[in-house]
Amino acid sequence: DNLDTVGTEEYSVFLKVLLNFMYENVNTDVLPEFCDILFSKGYLIMLPKTQIIRNDPMVRKVSTQVIGEMLKILAAKYLTVKDNDNIDTCKDIHMSTVSNGSLATLEQRIYLEKATDRFVAMLHPDPDIYYTHNPAILFWAFTSCRISNSIRLRVLSQWFKTENTLPEDLIQSAVWELLLNVLIQSKDNTVVTNCMEALNICIERGDETAKEEFSTLIWSMLPEVLSYSLINCNEIETNICYILDVAIAELPSRMDQSVCLKVAVLITTLYSKNTVDAKDVNLKYHFEFVCLKLCLLLLDVSIKQNDDKVLLTYINRTGFLPCVLSATNSSDDKVACTSLQLLTCIIFYFTKNNYKPKLVLELQTDLIIKSLRQDSENERGTSLLQLIHLILSSGPNTPIVLTYDLTEQPSQIQQCKALRALMFRIQLMLCCRDSKNQSSGGWKTLNSIFKHAILYKNDSNLVASLTSQPWTHTLIRFQLTQNITQEFLAFAQNWLNLLKITIKKGKEGTNYHISKYSLIAKTLNMLKNNLNEEESKETSKNVLGIVNEILEL
Repeated sequence: DNLDTVGTEEYSVFLKVLLNFMYENVNTDVLPEFCDILFSKGYLIMLPKTQIIRNDPMVRKVSTQVIGEMLKILAAKYLTVKDNDNIDTCKDIHMSTVSNGSLATLEQRIYLEKATDRFVAMLHPDPDIYYTHNPAILFWAFTSCRISNSIRLRVLSQWFKTENTLPEDLIQSAVWELLLNVLIQSKDNTVVTNCMEALNICIERGDETAKEEFSTLIWSMLPEVLSYSLINCNEIETNICYILDVAIAELPSRMDQSVCLKVAVLITTLYSKNTVDAKDVNLKYHFEFVCLKLCLLLLDVSIKQNDDKVLLTYINRTGFLPCVLSATNSSDDKVACTSLQLLTCIIFYFTKNNYKPKLVLELQTDLIIKSLRQDSENERGTSLLQLIHLILSSGPNTPIVLTYDLTEQPSQIQQCKALRALMFRIQLMLCCRDSKNQSSGGWKTLNSIFKHAILYKNDSNLVASLTSQPWTHTLIRFQLTQNITQEFLAFAQNWLNLLKITIKKGKEGTNYHISKYSLIAKTLNMLKNNLNEEESKETSKNVLGIVNEILEL
């Protein structure tokens, strides 16, 4: 009450007495109650205000120590929490003492802002040493525009060393950019992982407008982030994986073509580097997956914009396609499936645009068969079937071709054996699996093998050999006991046409007739009996017509 009449020297002595009292009673029950009284009398506002007015070094020093002791004691009494149930209490106390909104007059706010300036200046150069894990500290970082984002980043980084969520009042779009910067800048795996979890929660609860703005922000920052990763590409860091995760999940509704191309150039270069090392194999798989997934996403975006620059980047980037092809053998299913899908898309659009390959990669048939044997039950098998189907259907001008032997020019016998083995493996999959997608892909791939033999190999003996395999009859008879699909009917029609040609050619100059007890006759009659009910379908009519023609031979 007599502050204005007390001289600076007397005021300094008063502060020293007050500070000594706090030191002497630090472990007593008196001190918390005493600090409560000081708090109720407005000392937390008065002390910084008087410190500024008096502008005396001794007053400034002792006053700061008194404030520190008061805050420490009050924090111990009110702000120490053992669980999240008391976060609201912490926030209320904190906001009542520090937040701008709790101060009644403009003058008080001005003094608080000045005090905030001085306090923030005191935190430099290393704010981390002053951090105490408490929600009040986190809330304080967002109470004034005078608190820089660099301080907020340091506070958030410290917070995420322990927590993986934010208090409800901070789950807002204004904080998202700060969380993204924590992801970009932090080298602490725990901080990055916890920050990513918190960011996912924020995005999940955000509205569409906020998500769109955030996605635009991410993609505008992505080229710089990838450029930095290229400089330090000898080691994979967790944060680049999470940043790419966010970029993949949050795609802007309108993508600038220049950004799309720039990211494509950077990500293909980064992925093509063979010096990448990761002690954690899961981190390596995560890195490969997000790179491949982003490449797939960029290709899709560019194609929708009728732009082929991304496709040409993938084709022309030295070492990129071999790395993607190598990833198809990855032990991680997500990596393998994504690489197979990416190769399938590249081949499809490459062939569609009638490009000529500068370099042709080889996919060993024996390795495909081995992979189908191991992965016939999962998505990898389905993705591999789609790739094989496309390679065999796309003609000679593809960037990837099937090879049948390790020798440069495999013989026709080797080619025949390889394709027969491939057919047999696919037919086994069709007999053993219930997957709708896999069944569809299997029938299409069998058709593409016939097409490949006819159009691109132009080998009638190869066609006859593939058509006459006895296990094809077993497969067809098995399928007739299952659901009859359009893909199966298309295969049956093609196979029967080729079978008819083969039989006609075999009958030339002979009295050969099909015995009603033969495997061919049994299969044809079974087709005839089972497809009568399906006669309303155009394909079924075509199949039945060919069956009758063969039976009359």
